[in-house]
Amino acid sequence: MKGSHPLPHGILIIGGYGEVGRRIASYLAHDYPDRVIVAGRDPAPAGSLAAMLGRGVRAISLDVRDRRSIMNALDGVGLVVNCVDDPLRRVLHAAIGCGLAYTDLSPHTLDLRLARHEGSIDPLAALISAARASGARVVLGAGLIPGASGVVARACADRVIQVTSIHSALLLSLGDVYGSDSLSYMMDEATRPFPVWIRGRDETSLPFTDGIPIEFPAPIGVRTAYRFPFSDQFFYPRTLGAMTAVTRLALDPPWVAPTLARFARVRDASLAKSPLVRRVLPRVASLVRRALRGRNAYALVMKVDGHHEKMRASLLGRTQADGTAAATVAIANALIAGEIAEPGVWFPEQALAPTAFFARLAARGLHVQLEPRRAADVVEYPASADDVRPNPGKAPSHGPATTEKRTRGLP
Repeated sequence: MKGSHPLPHGILIIGGYGEVGRRIASYLAHDYPDRVIVAGRDPAPAGSLAAMLGRGVRAISLDVRDRRSIMNALDGVGLVVNCVDDPLRRVLHAAIGCGLAYTDLSPHTLDLRLARHEGSIDPLAALISAARASGARVVLGAGLIPGASGVVARACADRVIQVTSIHSALLLSLGDVYGSDSLSYMMDEATRPFPVWIRGRDETSLPFTDGIPIEFPAPIGVRTAYRFPFSDQFFYPRTLGAMTAVTRLALDPPWVAPTLARFARVRDASLAKSPLVRRVLPRVASLVRRALRGRNAYALVMKVDGHHEKMRASLLGRTQADGTAAATVAIANALIAGEIAEPGVWFPEQALAPTAFFARLAARGLHVQLEPRRAADVVEYPASADDVRPNPGKAPSHGPATTEKRTRGLP
């Protein structure tokens, strides 16, 4: 069922010629010919990608640090997919002001929680109010984690009476394809303390600490996964009612994460940002990537516990950039189709119907498996409508209108 928000012509992909952005552009150009616009500071690679993709893809120059450049780029656009680091959220604010549909790959949603936690004006509430006033429909956090992870958590949460804890773990390989921003983000976060919601209260944690063994899907097997500040964990207490929410990261080859754990114990952010580290690390990563060529894989494991039920879900893929793009495009598809009909600012677990989302992933070769942890049967998505029956033990919720009736909204 489609909503009442037909989009104007343009689909703007900012950073559309990066590792993930070019994949998003390719998928969306296939689905929506003559509508995709690839944008970035350097018009040359944007133009080259547009020419290569064909299907009416256009290229423009855009600098996210320049408001005039942003506003010019938004002319005639209905959907913005932001793939670049934009910590000041200039593009987000502009898209909301114009009443557009918007999603992004930004890792900075943690800042929205920390600002409120530290007692300042709640920036998330301000964004929600502005979006409702302008008619903008915003899904914060696309990609694998946050993004797909939130919808997987929602699918698990829908199968327990009351969520008590959510634990997720992502495995990434240094042999995989990833952009420079991903490596910089990991280094920036390696020494920064962050809050973790444990049994209904905040505890301070450090990245790459508290390693525990996690069983990832075959053929990966058991890997040690460490706490890491993926931003979806900070909102599960608010969106899914979890009393405990922890996200972890495992890396291949297995020696990499313990090395970063020792690095994290130094607790010196200046070391992570030093020119020497910034020069050496990409070279080391490049050597490891060449050594692991052909053996890259990524995997997501989600465990959601209720008072009586326990659910486990998993997702396995070959190239992380492909998976990130597929999940982002699934969110874009839902926005374009008007399936997220209510204006506001949402997280994926609030806005997206799991059945439709997983069906879109499956169309690109990614299959989510759900397993009741007290039973042997495995549910593989996309499932039939009968597999997503509402749990009669749950109270109704108040998220945006979607193709499924039950969503969870911000209080």
